[in-house]
Amino acid sequence: MTKKAFAIPPVSTADPNVFFNTVAARLLSSELNMDLSAIPIYPTNQYTPAVHRLLQVTANIYDCTTTNYYPSVFRPLFWKTNELIGGVYQTNIYLTGYQYVQEPLSVTGPPIFNPPTEMGDPGIPFGLSGMSNNIYGMPWVIGVKKGLPNFNALEMENCFFIERELQFTRNGADPQPSGSPFPYGRTYTTNQMYIMGISNLLGVEFWNSYSNAYTNPVVVVAQDMLSCVLTNDAGMLPIINNYTISSNILLTAWLGSSSPFSPSQPSPLSFVLPLGTNMFLPEPLNTQSGFISTNNTYLYYYGTGGSVTTSGGTFTGPTFLPISFNPPNYPDKGTAPLPNFGMAITNRLVAYILDTQNGTHILDYVQLDGMNSSVNLNQAIADPDSSGLWSTNYYAGNIPYGVYEQYLISIGGTSFPIVDSDEGAGTPAQGWTTTPVPGAGADTSPAAQQAYFRAFFSANDEALYQGAGGGLITNLQLSIQAPFTPMRLVVQRMVYQANDPLVHYLASDLFDLRDSTNSRASMSQPPPGLNPPLGILNDRYAPWGARGSSWPGTVEYDQNSSNLSYKDPLASNSDSWNFPTNEILNASWLGQVHRGTPWQTIFLKSTNILDLELVLGGGSGAQIFATGLSTWQLWTGDLDAEDASNMAPVQDWQMASYLASLFETNYASLFSVNDNNPSDWENLMNGMTTLSNDVNNVIVQSGFFRTPQFATFIVSSNSPQAIVMASAIESTRAVQPMGFFTNVGDIFAIPQLSDASPYLNTNISQVQKAISDEAYEAIPVQLLPLLRADSIGSVTSANGQSIIQFTGDDNHAYAVQVSCDLLHWTTISTNCPVNGAFTITNTVTSRPQLYRTFLVQ
Repeated sequence: MTKKAFAIPPVSTADPNVFFNTVAARLLSSELNMDLSAIPIYPTNQYTPAVHRLLQVTANIYDCTTTNYYPSVFRPLFWKTNELIGGVYQTNIYLTGYQYVQEPLSVTGPPIFNPPTEMGDPGIPFGLSGMSNNIYGMPWVIGVKKGLPNFNALEMENCFFIERELQFTRNGADPQPSGSPFPYGRTYTTNQMYIMGISNLLGVEFWNSYSNAYTNPVVVVAQDMLSCVLTNDAGMLPIINNYTISSNILLTAWLGSSSPFSPSQPSPLSFVLPLGTNMFLPEPLNTQSGFISTNNTYLYYYGTGGSVTTSGGTFTGPTFLPISFNPPNYPDKGTAPLPNFGMAITNRLVAYILDTQNGTHILDYVQLDGMNSSVNLNQAIADPDSSGLWSTNYYAGNIPYGVYEQYLISIGGTSFPIVDSDEGAGTPAQGWTTTPVPGAGADTSPAAQQAYFRAFFSANDEALYQGAGGGLITNLQLSIQAPFTPMRLVVQRMVYQANDPLVHYLASDLFDLRDSTNSRASMSQPPPGLNPPLGILNDRYAPWGARGSSWPGTVEYDQNSSNLSYKDPLASNSDSWNFPTNEILNASWLGQVHRGTPWQTIFLKSTNILDLELVLGGGSGAQIFATGLSTWQLWTGDLDAEDASNMAPVQDWQMASYLASLFETNYASLFSVNDNNPSDWENLMNGMTTLSNDVNNVIVQSGFFRTPQFATFIVSSNSPQAIVMASAIESTRAVQPMGFFTNVGDIFAIPQLSDASPYLNTNISQVQKAISDEAYEAIPVQLLPLLRADSIGSVTSANGQSIIQFTGDDNHAYAVQVSCDLLHWTTISTNCPVNGAFTITNTVTSRPQLYRTFLVQ
């Protein structure tokens, strides 16, 4: 029986909804084996950076076919279900496709700017949510357009402040002669109290990265939801603080960044900071003026019992108290070690830009989650040994060494720890009480405080003081606080910033693996870190050649700022892009489409970033490390190695060949990628146009070289260059598994077609300064629409049936024929491949059966 199927017609750009969902669905299916109509996002989220990149490429391709000034915007649609899985009903949420946002926006239209919800929010309605729901972490897909300002960065500083106060008490026994042994018949006890504070600082940055000003009026909106939790293992309830911070500003014009020749010096006025003006470290108990900050300070009483009554009520330790409830005495006894404390931060951001020149148009929109962090505070504040005020080692019994060190400093039994900058900075030195000492006049110095403290522990309640007043100081108090109070500030700085301004829709796009710090910092100094504050050029911003080892504070990802395996050559700033517009769908311009990873268009060159190796040492002692994947993960921020590999540049080889076949209407007349005659390849390339960099090396290496220049050549079939390229194709095909190319994209691995083109001078200085992406990909981009893959088959047997599988292009029909003698052929079915293959079955016979396909349409 013959089963007939017909080729799917080529896609059309007439309806953006149909185009986007059709192309995106086919790319996801063919590249990642995923179904656009049912991508799970909750409770398991399969929306990864590799998924988003294919959606971004789809939107970018569509925008290349239009003349629209504004980018196309596609919003995700969701479906919430209650499914019976393993006998238990489970709530699941799926991404089910996308809806094109019709602009200009209508005031009475769908509420597309509704505040996003969390994925697990029970308020998300069951069924199809349509346009009513935004979900944090599920980005809109916005086509790439040159010249528009973008969201650029978010920085957080989570500051944890702690100080330890010691209280000493004694009974009222009479003074004893100085020769009597300690404690002179008295009873001394020690209490402790901790004061803790948390400050959360937040700044958001937008940037016009282009040299020209954006002159249309725009509205810039930013809203951040921050949750800060202080946890413990002492049985106390955690402290949870939630904040929502919003800003909405109007700009009548947005200045440009810089000239194309000074990308490292953008104008500060090209940055817009709706939340915050700069990144400074505040005192932990105060709000830093000009920057969004939240501050919460608590007393922490720790003990096995006891209570304290204040104007706010009665509290039993261990517990947190607001700082306003500071009682005169501590309710706990002894100096037990501090329990384990942790700080957890959850952060979600909505940020967008609207152009209001002619109605309302969306320029940019992000809704980010996953910007979360946690800190083990005990580890963060602890000194590593028995030499610091926050050492947890025991001095004697159950007294932590840090507590004993605090006592010694307070009594003058040890030198002041100048090396500990948290306590040693400032004038007067931080940590010392400044209460005037009785008997020392107006002297409030640490030396006077130490003398007064020593008197508390002396037999006759007196201590000699060598200060300005001189003489003896008397202390008759029954309760006294240690005059020295150690303090420590832990600063966790989280940096989220765009590398390429066009790539910033997932938290991973903004995550710099080199510069997320959980570090201790001085109270008087800004926190450490590689990145500069907001309002100036990102440290992570790293287009072609813009940064090298001489860039202050920069650690290059692979010590090569001009690496064409992961960024486009000569794309030195945003102005370098030249995206196609008003194009008819075909493969000839695919190499100019931004691919959704930093500083890179669809990749048709041969250098594979995943094969990058680092060689250390020389000779027989050399060590070789495969560093390509880690370099690529640093570049993209994708922590998942498999997912990062799925969006590596070399994945474009197959994607581009698939798109070419999707856009091609005359597939049957295309040239077979497995043609084994070099002369055929030479003839195929005959008449192609290619570029050759024709500025000599000396000029390129000079400081006067600015603009690359190219000579244009027409490929001749009998030229030495054509012979070199055709020979390389054949030699590469010969060493493929089974001696043939499986897909059209396989030929892009051949260096002679791109990176090592015989038409290019590939001297290192030329590679760094003088060869464009267009020049590298001139031949591949012309070959791409001319080639087709062959249908390749395999046969297996099971249960008396032959299972026959053939590869093929999804958009065309293939007839399957069977023969027993290679002379007489019978058609048994006609099929259209799905995901590049189709399978049929046929009854096994006693005679040998041979199968073949031919292209029907």
